[in-house]
Amino acid sequence: MLSSEKESIFNKVKKLFLISISVLLFSQLNAQKKVLTFEDSLNDYISDSFSRSSMVAYNFFNLTKNKPIVSRNDSILMRPASVLKLFTTTSVLYFLKDENFFETSLFHDGKITSSSLKGNIYLKGSLDPFLSIAQLDSLILMIKQSGIKSIKGNFIFDLSLKDTIEWGSGWMWDDSPYGYTPKLSALNIESNIVSVKTYPDSNLGKPSITLSPNIPYFNIINRAITSNKDTKTNLQFERYYAKNKENIIVKGNISIADSLDKTTISIASPIKYASELIKSFMKKYNIGFHGKFIQGETKDTSLKLGSIKNPITQTIYKTNKTSSNIGAEMLLLKLASGSLKENISYKDGLKFNDSLATIVSPGSINIFADASGLSFYNMLSSRAISDLLIFVYKNKELFYNIYSSLPIAGIDASLKNRFIKTNLEQKLRAKTGTLSGVTSLAGYFYSKENDLIAFTLILNNYKESASQARNFADNFCLFFYNNYKPEN
Repeated sequence: MLSSEKESIFNKVKKLFLISISVLLFSQLNAQKKVLTFEDSLNDYISDSFSRSSMVAYNFFNLTKNKPIVSRNDSILMRPASVLKLFTTTSVLYFLKDENFFETSLFHDGKITSSSLKGNIYLKGSLDPFLSIAQLDSLILMIKQSGIKSIKGNFIFDLSLKDTIEWGSGWMWDDSPYGYTPKLSALNIESNIVSVKTYPDSNLGKPSITLSPNIPYFNIINRAITSNKDTKTNLQFERYYAKNKENIIVKGNISIADSLDKTTISIASPIKYASELIKSFMKKYNIGFHGKFIQGETKDTSLKLGSIKNPITQTIYKTNKTSSNIGAEMLLLKLASGSLKENISYKDGLKFNDSLATIVSPGSINIFADASGLSFYNMLSSRAISDLLIFVYKNKELFYNIYSSLPIAGIDASLKNRFIKTNLEQKLRAKTGTLSGVTSLAGYFYSKENDLIAFTLILNNYKESASQARNFADNFCLFFYNNYKPEN
């Protein structure tokens, strides 16, 4: 081959090489200049901040501009935990048209002669989750005010409105005896829980323990110790009913560095608990009674002595603010009681959540196993929850009741100690949710431009602690707030 031909081929190869290098450099330069979208920045934040083995789903919607903002995995079914209560409380407000209160009533089926009732007293449970001890006291006072000084008959608890299943479907057996898994009944006094406060002993002896309510029905078995300031408090609780007593066993240790440990314990036998309270009130009002406390149904011919009414809206407010599981379960059963008058089951109530999901998020697939979110069988998508929040916003009455019931960031309830001294303090209202491996947050907040944002954030299957997951959720919302710039 001639040298001139070799030189020509060399120059062509050289030219192609230089072109290739130029294209490569240009591509890299463009890649470096590429501006990340807001969605990219959120996804990068998740990748850099949380366990790769976990699932994160979210959906954000600008209500002021009526525009979707960003979403991730929002059609995937996730365990929602207590944010499911948003569906339950909205269902009650949306579908319950007539009766707007729980009414617990007192009846008798006999004759009153010379201040003596020859017959039975009936207390008919109304599913009210928050009937207080003071209100039960008022009901017994009504017996005295009706002129009855003695009862020659039995005291009958009418629990016929609800079936006999005491727990929700998919609740964990080892969550007993704690107050967030109370026994479910047609009659619930103080949510069927008792408050336990444990105080360390200054001399590292046995801690002191107090109960509320503090009545002889409870018996404390104190096996706990006070440990030194370098240890962490680790108390365990057990409870059982025996010999006409509710026995509460306290084990483990409380650190002297802690001033107080507070927890709630579920009542082992709600009806026996109510019986003991009623006995004490009868004694208080000098009402003679030597009959038995039994269960039965109120006779149609019985006469009403009085009743206590608690508003549904008040119950919804307390249920969302305090994340009351018994509150949510009873609300949905109450909704079903509009068409059913006895033996109502959780399945009768869940039909309403299914119907609401079809209305607010057509085409979405959701699984409702209970009304509170405590069940591990529940599966909802973040899109369905955000669709619900959008639906609520568009209905003035629904929005007022739901929005006012949500915990406020840095102010109260489950958000009291979250978002403190941040840009979202007092600006964010949301329902929180926590189960083992589950953290969720859903509600509303105002952006820097004062647009109202509806959002849902759910974390599932993480190995980190619940507090770490909550910190991630809070920081993610703050990252969104600080970086979001709405389009005109």
